Amino acid sequence: MGRKKLDRREFKANVAPETPDRLHAIARSVGLKYGEGGNIGGLLDLIAKRGQVSDLAGKSFLIVPLDIETSE
Repeated sequence: MGRKKLDRREFKANVAPETPDRLHAIARSVGLKYGEGGNIGGLLDLIAKRGQVSDLAGKSFLIVPLDIETSE
């Protein structure tokens, strides 16, 4: 029996050459792992669900609470 199929959508984005590696590193650093790399999809889901934009001294910051459950 296979794993439960998640309700997912796929999208593509054109990014700088170093962006995927950096996103993998960020995802791994916050505990979102997929094999040896970081779970970029999980990172984007976390940002979309929990991220908030806040202004401080005229600059905008993205704030994402990281109290997440992780799994190896």
